[in-house]
Amino acid sequence: MKLCMGCMTNIEDNCTTCPHCGYDETTLRQESYYLDPGTVVGGKYIVGRVIRYGGYTVTYLGMDAEHNRKVFVKEYLPSDFSTRAEGETEVTIYSGDALEQFEQGLTTFLNEANRIQHLNAVEGIAKVYDCVAENDTGYVISEYVEGETLQQILDDGKVFSAEEAKAFIVKILTGLCQVHPLDIIHCDISPETIVVTAEGEIKLMDFGATRYVTTANSKSLAIILKQGYAPEEQYRSRGVRGPWTDVYALGAVMYRMITGKVPVESVDRALLDELKTPTQLGISIPQNIENAMMNALNVYQKDRTPSAQVFLEELNSAQVKRIHVKNKKNDVGKFPKWAKGLVAVLACVIVGVGGVVTYQKMTDTIDTGDSTEVRAANIIGKTYGNAEELVKKDGVSLKVNAVMYDPNQEDEIISVQNPVSGRTLGKDKKILCSLVTSKRCNYGTVAENMNGNVDSLATYLKLSSDKCKEATEGLGEDAVDSNRQNYRDVYGITVKGKFISAKEIRGQKKDTFFDLKDVDAIYYYVSPYFKDVMKNFRGRYINSVKLAKYRGKKFIGKETPSYNAAYVSLDSVKGVGYIVNQNIAAGQTFDDSKTSELPFDTVYKLVSWSGKSPVAVKSALKDISYSYDVTIKGPESNAVITNVYALVDGKPEKVFKKDGKYKIVIETKANATPVPQATSVPKQRDSQPAKPKTTQKPDSASKDVDTVINE
Repeated sequence: MKLCMGCMTNIEDNCTTCPHCGYDETTLRQESYYLDPGTVVGGKYIVGRVIRYGGYTVTYLGMDAEHNRKVFVKEYLPSDFSTRAEGETEVTIYSGDALEQFEQGLTTFLNEANRIQHLNAVEGIAKVYDCVAENDTGYVISEYVEGETLQQILDDGKVFSAEEAKAFIVKILTGLCQVHPLDIIHCDISPETIVVTAEGEIKLMDFGATRYVTTANSKSLAIILKQGYAPEEQYRSRGVRGPWTDVYALGAVMYRMITGKVPVESVDRALLDELKTPTQLGISIPQNIENAMMNALNVYQKDRTPSAQVFLEELNSAQVKRIHVKNKKNDVGKFPKWAKGLVAVLACVIVGVGGVVTYQKMTDTIDTGDSTEVRAANIIGKTYGNAEELVKKDGVSLKVNAVMYDPNQEDEIISVQNPVSGRTLGKDKKILCSLVTSKRCNYGTVAENMNGNVDSLATYLKLSSDKCKEATEGLGEDAVDSNRQNYRDVYGITVKGKFISAKEIRGQKKDTFFDLKDVDAIYYYVSPYFKDVMKNFRGRYINSVKLAKYRGKKFIGKETPSYNAAYVSLDSVKGVGYIVNQNIAAGQTFDDSKTSELPFDTVYKLVSWSGKSPVAVKSALKDISYSYDVTIKGPESNAVITNVYALVDGKPEKVFKKDGKYKIVIETKANATPVPQATSVPKQRDSQPAKPKTTQKPDSASKDVDTVINE
């Protein structure tokens, strides 16, 4: 069997046209710069047919061979800066400025996907499984979502009620509320990028499909904007993009769902806003839903709903005040002259992009109008200290309401502000802001990084090792049921003298944060562990080995440690449990609280051959592993076995690793007088114990790609 590269379904080896999807592997020709179907990326992702190419990223249908699931494989391949020779896997990057812009875009591409990946499951957003840097470019492996796009549903004549549209949009907004604080903006939301699965799940696809190389130095890159869904700032080279950009697009999607009409193009509305409300079109809609939607559709950022969180709150509010914007004659003068020309001649607007897409790096001048009002300054991208100094002169204060921990960010950088730049402040003259920093952390981040031991968490949070303490210190020896946990697993943390258990941390609101300088200690479970000075145990049986065991600092007895049963023996003297290798040298201290290495390798299987037929011994060896090449040297029937050995590095050995490809030789000679088959296994030496219960190291090796394909 083989995989069809058109649908990733198993088909017969001799089949060239898939009976499931009609993909013809002999005639269907892709572009020369695409990866050949069947190419493997990241050691386990099989690339199939191309689904789409937007000029910047190629999206392939793929198969995750390790997890046996369909995926989307998105490759970074901006045509302005790179190409690929036919049949090659590596990308060719153009020289000069193109190289710099390619690398900047690639960094954004992978970093953004990596941030989404670490969010795990986000409602309304397609999952990201993996990010791979390979072939001089990058790949994002994401959830395979099968279903209809919202565009297809609308084209089939579906018109949503106001309540249906609200429930639909709320699911996407819920996801955006988690993504936007990470400085990730979609910038391309439309009915074409929203998929509804057969189970009714709603997924927003293609984050950043049009903007991974929009850097400050970009001159030639263009963005194809979706008519009716792109706000006015996306038409301006210095337009400030942010959460409000996605808010406008999602408001436009909602408008299309309820009215059946695509909103008037934003550049047209900037000249003269004649967008009719659903009520004006004779459509029944609750006033609060209409007001929330129309606030999201205001032309200019300063008048528009500032964030997904505010849009979500307004949709769920019983009373929503409409932000009315008067059409003035001089409104036409505010919009650039080039936009007026674009409206007249472009059906699909393409503009050069000259600003960084992550909105915190962009700046723009906003006319505050009334000088008596205090409006929010632009503090995005500034350090918290500098921002405080900037706003203090206007009597404005800052309040941190969210933190994203980044171990590589020494400063406290503001990534989100509310109200946004240019909006009028309330009477309290306060701006809420989100920080990216290594100085503060939220409990959601702690919870996500507690799967390792206390040492890995302390390293990630940049806390000194002396803050890692046993759970018995100050908490009482009976504070934890340590037998149920691994040694040094996180038990809890103490912040400003208050202890919070690991269970409580997972139950905390994820955005609740604290200063890392206030962490007094990270406590860890004190599970039993072995610690002893090793003797030379090689050649003995494992059950005779007893090592000292402790819980914390208390000695609790001597026991046989865990070991790795990994060898096959052809020598009856070296039976099951025989110690072949000692991994901790004699004289050294074995401490399994500090290492995952098992101290001993032992015999897993004894293959007795005395008195057995050559065919029976060959079968017994094949039962252990089909990778063994077993040869009978001499007669097979009416024969006596004289010797059995494995060739290891060309040398005959009686003991060898069970996992490996060996040539095993069974030497025989003719038996002149037939000997009756033995009816019992020869008694083993008295010193040989019964087969012990073993605790083996888990095998982390994944399936071979070819094996998965052919299963």
